[in-house]
Amino acid sequence: MELRLGQSLFVCLCILAFIPFQAHAQQKHYPIRAFVMYPIKGEAFLRGEFRLEDEQNTGSGFDSREEDLFFEEGLELRSGGYFYHPNLIEFDATLRLGLEQQRIDINDQDYDSEGTIIGYDLSAIILREKPISLRAFASATQDFLDRDFGQRLEINRTHQGLEIFSKGHYPMSLLFENFRLRQESDLRNEDQRTNQFRFTISDQRSRDWTAKLIYQHEDTDQTSIFSPPGGGADILSDLPVRRDELNINYHRRFGPAERQHRLTGNVHLTNRRGFFENERISTTQRLDLAHSDTFSSYYQLLASSDKTEAQKDQVIGGEVGFSKRFYQSLEVTGRALASGREFSDGSEDIVGAYLNMDYRKKTPLGQYIAALTLGIEHQKEKSGSGQRLILDEVVTLTGVAFSQLIEPNVVPGTIVVTNAANTVTYVEGVDYTLITIGAFTQIARLIGGGIADPETVLVDYDVQVASDAAFTTDHLDFSNRLKLKHLPLTVYYRYQLRDDRLRSGDDPGNLDTLRGQLAGVELDYKGLKLTAEHESQDQLLFPPIDSIRFKLNYSRRLSRNFNLALGTEYQRLNYDKAVQFGLDPNRAFLNTTRAYGTLTAKIRANTVLRLKSDYIRTQGRENDKLLRLGVNLEWRYRRLDFSLEARHDIFKQISNEGTSDFLGFYLRRRF
Repeated sequence: MELRLGQSLFVCLCILAFIPFQAHAQQKHYPIRAFVMYPIKGEAFLRGEFRLEDEQNTGSGFDSREEDLFFEEGLELRSGGYFYHPNLIEFDATLRLGLEQQRIDINDQDYDSEGTIIGYDLSAIILREKPISLRAFASATQDFLDRDFGQRLEINRTHQGLEIFSKGHYPMSLLFENFRLRQESDLRNEDQRTNQFRFTISDQRSRDWTAKLIYQHEDTDQTSIFSPPGGGADILSDLPVRRDELNINYHRRFGPAERQHRLTGNVHLTNRRGFFENERISTTQRLDLAHSDTFSSYYQLLASSDKTEAQKDQVIGGEVGFSKRFYQSLEVTGRALASGREFSDGSEDIVGAYLNMDYRKKTPLGQYIAALTLGIEHQKEKSGSGQRLILDEVVTLTGVAFSQLIEPNVVPGTIVVTNAANTVTYVEGVDYTLITIGAFTQIARLIGGGIADPETVLVDYDVQVASDAAFTTDHLDFSNRLKLKHLPLTVYYRYQLRDDRLRSGDDPGNLDTLRGQLAGVELDYKGLKLTAEHESQDQLLFPPIDSIRFKLNYSRRLSRNFNLALGTEYQRLNYDKAVQFGLDPNRAFLNTTRAYGTLTAKIRANTVLRLKSDYIRTQGRENDKLLRLGVNLEWRYRRLDFSLEARHDIFKQISNEGTSDFLGFYLRRRF
C-alpha cells in the first residue's frame, strides 16, 4: 500500500511538472530521465596551526604559558542533479568529512584530543515553476574560531526544514525549521535548540500599493554553563524562550506621476516568554506630501507599549515637518515633535521644535558648505522610585578602547551586558571592564574574554531621574567647511551648544551644559591625507577637555605589483578640574597613539604576499597597549591553493599583559 501511494504521488508530481503555467514563458530544455546527477566537484584540505601564548597578571602574580597545536584535514564533495526533470525535483548536495587533532600544553600539563568533522548541506526544490513549490533543506557545520589570548571556540550548527511557496498576486510561504547551536570554549558551553514556524503573505497586485504580513513562532531551549577562570563552581543557566511575532508593513503611492505622495506604515507585535518576558506592540504611520518641486511636508504618528518583568513602558508621539529648497544652494527643513511616555512608576513628556539650514555654494575660493541647526525642547519628568530602566543600548567594543554609555548617573551594580541576540550574558572582570568619569560610565572589552574584536553588545542599566521636574533644553549646532579651489586643502569649524535649564521641581542630577568647538585643516594630495584638529569641550557632568589630534594616511600603488597603505593617529587629551571629578591629577590626561600599515606585493601571477601591522597605545588615565604584526602568503597553481600566516601579538591591559605567536597554514586541492 505504501509503495503504491508513493508511486501515485510521483506520477502526480510528474504530471504537475509539465502542466503549463501562464506566468512563465519558454523554459530551457533538459533531457527527461529518471535520475540525473551532475559531475562531482570538491576539494581536499589540510589546515595546521601552532600558537604559543605567555600571560602575566601583575596584580595576582599568576603567570601562564600555553602551547596549542591543532590539525584539521578532510574532504569536501559538491554535486547536484534532478529527478525526471528539474521542474519536478532539483537538488544540491555538499558533504564534508574530516578529522581534527589538538594538543594543548598549559603550564607543563598536557591535554590531547581527537575528533571527527562531519558537515553537509542538502537542499531540494520541488515543482520550481508551478504555482505551488516546495524547498527542503538540511545542513550541519563545524567551525573553529580563534580568540585573542584564549583557546579557540568550537561552534557546531545543524539546521533542517521545509518551506512551501505559493506564487501569484498574493505570494505566500510557510517555513518550518529546526536548528541547534553548540559552542564550546574554556569559559562557556552553550547549547541552543530552536523550532521555528514562519508564515508570509504579500499583496503585489499593483506597484502603487504593496503590503506584507509576516507571522513567526519560535521555541528556543538554551543551556549555558559558565566556568569562572581560576576555578570555582560552574554557573548553570537554563534560558528557554517562546516568541510570537507579527509584522505588517504597507506602502501606498498616489498623486500625479511627477510628484507622487507616499503613505507608509507598519504594525509590530511581539510576545516573549521564558527567561526574558516581553510584550510589545508598536505602530508607525507616515504621510509624505510633495506639494511642488521644491516644497514637501510629512506627518508621522507612532505609538508603542512595551511590558517586561521589570517595568511597563508606553509611548505615543507625533511629528510634522517640511523641506523647502531655495534656488540650488539653500535647503531649509523644520520639524515639530511631541511625545508622552508612561513607565511603571513615572512619566516623561516632551515637546520640541527644530530648524535646519544647509547651504552649498561654489565661491571664487572653492566649494563652501555650511549647516545650522537650532532647536528647543521642553521636558517634564516624574518618577516614584527615582530610577528608570534603559534596555538594549547598542554598543560596539573595538580593541581595548572604552565606549561611553549614553545616559549619565548609572546606578551601580545594575549593568547587564549580553550579546546582540540577548542569549549570552557576559561577566564583568572576565569579558569587560567598567570605569566612571564624572557622571558617565564607560565600558571596554577585556582581551581573553568572550567578546570578540569588534563585537556589538547590548547593555541594560538603571539611571537616576527626578521625582518631579520640568526643564528646557536648547540646541545649537553650526558647522562650515571650505574646500579650496587651487590648493589641496580643506578647512572646517564646528560649534555645538546643548544647555539644560531647570524650570521647576527637583534637580534630576542629569542636567548638563555642553559647549564644544572643533577646528581643523585637511590636506589631500596624491594619496596623502593629513588632518590636524583642535577640540575643546566644557561640560557640567564630565571633566572639561582640551585635545589636539593628528591623522596621517597614505595610500599608493608603488608599481604594478606593489600597493602600500600607511596610517598613524595621535591624540593628546587633557582633563581640567581633575580633582573635582575624582581623577588623579597626575593622570589627568590621555595620550593615544595608533599606527597601521599594509604592504601587498604580487610576487608572481599566482603568488601574493601581505605584510600587516596594527599598533595602539594609551597613556595617562588609561595605560593599555596592543600590537599586532602579521605576514600572509597566498600561492595558487592551477587547482592547488596554499596560504601561510604568521602573527605576533603583544598586549597590556589593566593588570594583565602577554604575548602571542601564531603560525598556520592551509592547503587545498580543488577538483
